[in-house]
Order: sequence, then C-alpha cells, then structure tokens
Amino acid sequence: MATGNKRQRDDVDLAGQEYARSDRPDQDGEREHDAHRNRTDAADLARIERVAISSLVPDPANVRKHSAKNLDAIKGSLARFGQQKPIVVSAAGVVVAGNGTLAAAVALGWTEIDVVRSPLVGSEATAYAIADNRTAELAEWDDEALAQTLAALAIDDAALAEATGFDASEVEQMLQATEPTAPSEFATVDESIETEHQCPKCGYQWSGGKVNKDATD
Repeated sequence: MATGNKRQRDDVDLAGQEYARSDRPDQDGEREHDAHRNRTDAADLARIERVAISSLVPDPANVRKHSAKNLDAIKGSLARFGQQKPIVVSAAGVVVAGNGTLAAAVALGWTEIDVVRSPLVGSEATAYAIADNRTAELAEWDDEALAQTLAALAIDDAALAEATGFDASEVEQMLQATEPTAPSEFATVDESIETEHQCPKCGYQWSGGKVNKDATD
C-alpha cells in the first residue's frame, strides 16, 4: 500500500515538473516575445501625424549632406507631387530620417509636415538614419530603361520630367551613352584564305583575294 502511494506521489511530482517546464517560456521564447512587443510598440507609434514644422528639430548627429542641387530636386518633387511619405522623428520631435525633406519644406514656406514617430533612441536612431540613406544608395539604375522612361516623360510633360530630379541635359547624356556605337575600326581580314561568299540580296561575290563584281555591274 505504501509503495502504491509513493508511486502516485512520484507521478504527481513528474507531472508538475512537466507543467512547470511547458508553462515557463525559454530564453528564445522570451526574446521572440520582446521582439514582437517592440514591433507592436513601433506599429502603435507609426501613425502619421501632421505637425508644425516649428516643433521639429533637425538631427544634430546627421552625417548626410544636402547640396543645393539635391535640395532643389527635393523642392521640385514636393512642389509637384506633395509629400508622399512622412519623415521619421523621435518622440521628442528630433528628425531621424528626412532632414532633406524638412529643409526643402521650410524653403518652400511650408508650416506643417507629416511625420511618424519612431521608438528608436540614441545609437539605435543614429544607426537607422545611416542605414536609411546607405540602403538607398546601394541600389543601381537601369540606365537604358531610365533614359527611355525619362525621355517619354519629357515628351508628354517637360515639367513632369524635371520633377524627377533629372534635367534635360542629363537625360540627353544618358540617351547618348546607351546608343549603340560602331567600332572605330574593323578587324583585318586575311585575303589569302580561299573562301566563297555571295550576298543573297545583291549577288555580290567574293573569294579571298578575288572579287567577282559581275553580279553587281
């Protein structure tokens, strides 16, 4: 009888241990849970807001420079298309991504701009700002397709083509660069080789050093 009670207690203890193990998430599970929670937090924060430009602060750690030509291109895009994507700011209103867009909007006289707020702070925010620019510049243009597309846009609407950031001279240069060019000189032919050829259209015949022009006379 005592043996039977001991066996029951052992079974209960084992069941309790199994339950405790299954009920307690492991470290990987905890990390996945934290990552999911961070994504949820980011999704909650990533709501588009229209805010006063005066409430925003350009990123003091921004390592991306914007030339006058670059800002002119952004201004042209904003003027033609409006703001099609929000800039990214911190909870405190510091610009994380979109400093060029903010500067262009100010130059256009805008007083408000669309933003999303990022939960990233400190070095995480700085690294994201660099990645946002770097990942974009790693892409490459299909020069031939780009030139043809821009040329087609220019035919329909020259101002629309200019709003892409490419001016007419750049489009012309791309078109010229993608045109096939004849070789500067043709390879020499060894006329001593005996071969027989005849043009299927005009009947012109040639064979090594001999040329039969009768068919073309």
